Amino acid sequence: MRDEGTVSVVHYWPGSEVPPHFHNVDYCSVVVEGSIEVTRRVYEPGSMRFVRANTAYGPLKAGPEGCVVIDFFAGGNADVPVETHFLDRPARGDD
Repeated sequence: MRDEGTVSVVHYWPGSEVPPHFHNVDYCSVVVEGSIEVTRRVYEPGSMRFVRANTAYGPLKAGPEGCVVIDFFAGGNADVPVETHFLDRPARGDD
């Protein structure tokens, strides 16, 4: 079990969606670029969300310009890896 916590940078592509879910630790999410709607509330750059462990929320819907957030997960066995995520990357014809 890790005690130091976890930090993730998440890039949401324009219009991408994430279904309702929860995490097993407390966390804070900070919007860096773009906008994102979470459970019918819109967050823009500088917005912060604090979520208690095991609290379901969502869906998440990225705005038309996409969104970049930094998620800070409390210590414990966080269910996310330490890395940068790119969610719902659009398909490209040359892939």
